Amino acid sequence: MKKFIVLLLIFCIFICGCNSKEKEAPQNNQDRTVTYFEFNYGSSEIGYFEYLIKEDQYYRLVANKYDENNELINTVDRFINNSDMKKLSALVNKLKLYEWNDFNEKASKEPGGYTFNLHIEYRDKTYTDASGYMKTPNDYDEKSREIISYLESLTTTLTEEEN
Repeated sequence: MKKFIVLLLIFCIFICGCNSKEKEAPQNNQDRTVTYFEFNYGSSEIGYFEYLIKEDQYYRLVANKYDENNELINTVDRFINNSDMKKLSALVNKLKLYEWNDFNEKASKEPGGYTFNLHIEYRDKTYTDASGYMKTPNDYDEKSREIISYLESLTTTLTEEEN
């Protein structure tokens, strides 16, 4: 009888464990194809940068750069192709930016400090929203460098193609 109870207990643990893994799978396999991407960052010392990529019949990139006095000094407004959008989606997923969802922290009320805002919408109707003022997620520096590098490279390429 004890063997039967032990076997039944093992069987129940096995069944429960398998079911919980099956429930997690859809979350890990969500379609995180980016359809809207907005990233703003900066401070009064370095200036402010805005990047917006949205689906508007085609994908469109709008990039604005402001100086320390918040004066617009450069704007890029170009259509991008599907492969550029796929690269952005791949980078967003590689960096797991969705883990920043609901980050919203402020460390100071003094004007002019470093600020960032990130809003991403995915094909599966989920989204990522994150923002901070004088406070960022722990892995922000590393991940934001990669995103900024990609966006600057894309903006430069689009500008050179037009000239």
